[in-house]
Amino acid sequence: MQKCSPELSPKLAKLFKKCITESCFPSSWKIASVVPVFKNSGERSDPSNYQPISLLSIISKVFESLLSSSLVLHLESNKLLSDHQYGFRSGRSTADVLTVICDRVYRSLNASGESRAIALDISKAFDKVWHAGLLHKLKSYGVSGSALHIIKSFLSNRKLKVVLDGCSSKTYKINAGVPQGSILGPLLFLIFINDLPDEILSKLVIYADDTTLYSSLERSKEIEWDRLELAADLEYDLRTITEWGDQWLVSFNSAKTKLLSINKFKHPNLPPISMGGKALPENSEVRLLGLILSDSFTWKNYIESVAKSASMKVGSLHRVRHFLSPESILYIYKSTIRPAMEYCCHLWAGAPTTSLDSLDRIQRRIVNIVGPELSSDLHPLSHRRNVASLSLFYRYFHGHCSADLHGLAPSPKTFDQVTRQSTHAHPYTVEKPFGNKGFYSSSFFPRTSELWNSLPASCFPGRYDLQSFKSSVNQHLLSLS
Repeated sequence: MQKCSPELSPKLAKLFKKCITESCFPSSWKIASVVPVFKNSGERSDPSNYQPISLLSIISKVFESLLSSSLVLHLESNKLLSDHQYGFRSGRSTADVLTVICDRVYRSLNASGESRAIALDISKAFDKVWHAGLLHKLKSYGVSGSALHIIKSFLSNRKLKVVLDGCSSKTYKINAGVPQGSILGPLLFLIFINDLPDEILSKLVIYADDTTLYSSLERSKEIEWDRLELAADLEYDLRTITEWGDQWLVSFNSAKTKLLSINKFKHPNLPPISMGGKALPENSEVRLLGLILSDSFTWKNYIESVAKSASMKVGSLHRVRHFLSPESILYIYKSTIRPAMEYCCHLWAGAPTTSLDSLDRIQRRIVNIVGPELSSDLHPLSHRRNVASLSLFYRYFHGHCSADLHGLAPSPKTFDQVTRQSTHAHPYTVEKPFGNKGFYSSSFFPRTSELWNSLPASCFPGRYDLQSFKSSVNQHLLSLS
């Protein structure tokens, strides 16, 4: 389609202008072809073991991207989107969400305190968005006129059909939800859930429909009272969230909601937390946005699970090495296996060497398969973790993130007098967070602050440029190894 753009763009522009003029989203663009894809687990005869993939018109997506860009510009320029929402937003990621949560937990543990986190489950969030409620919220955010009417047309009278083995079912009407596979759908969902954090007492972060409620406290003489107060605040917030869901026809599934209490005490005697009249069971581990958080806040189990999964994949590559070229094996490792071993590595890069060695062994197996010459450009995983950590630190330090996250980043260091340290320090030197505990010193911000302060001034570009900084840091760290 890109190659045909000179011929197509005048026609599409005319068609899109017609849609805007008439405030109409064409009916032919609102029919989704749903292809069921087997999840590779369970019985093939069970429909619940299939993932529905919705296929929509390409031209529809082009028009949606234009609408989405205009809507995002309006929302971002007027600062209407909640700072607690990280999903489907430029410059935000799951790493940001997890950094906010982990740093606050580490701070509480460093002060001999504790944290409690609740991972909420929204039942079929995207499929049950109430259209009337969504349109009401769009109006309240200043969306009106042709834009509002087009979105209303986009949502109404949608249909789907199931396509399997070249055969199609009859079409079925859809009267709720945002269209799966669409460009505009995720943004409309963000708007629908945007006001959820407004009345919350505790901390809350959202990545699309993944909502995490959490709170922390420091050790004090009134620790038992503080625990009761923290539990009461979380219960109040759960009631507030449930009431919000009742108002906007959103169902929160208490049976799938997970509670994780994080502390370093043998017998903490924590008060229970209830949701919908039922006490939430304590979990020793909770998987949050792909990362396993444990009640002791150590990364051993997570790293072991990642290493085990990667080892099985490398084992498969070893068995088929005679059918694949070394270049293909190396490409598969770089594109699928290594990224899984590096997911959110900035958070667990300070784990004990005994845990991290299991990941290094996997890369050495790849080197043995493809040979030393072809794998000569494979940098050590520890080096890549340092580059990733510094790159995120650079973004957070310069405020290219949520205000919440920027506030957690260490502040610039001021020198009261000229010393050898101040003479050799670069202009972006920060105050290293102080840690009473060893595990806090090895967490992201304290550990990376030390690495950050050791960089030469030449690594920092004159203006904000993440790619330039990343490249300079990569070259500098390689020169030291």
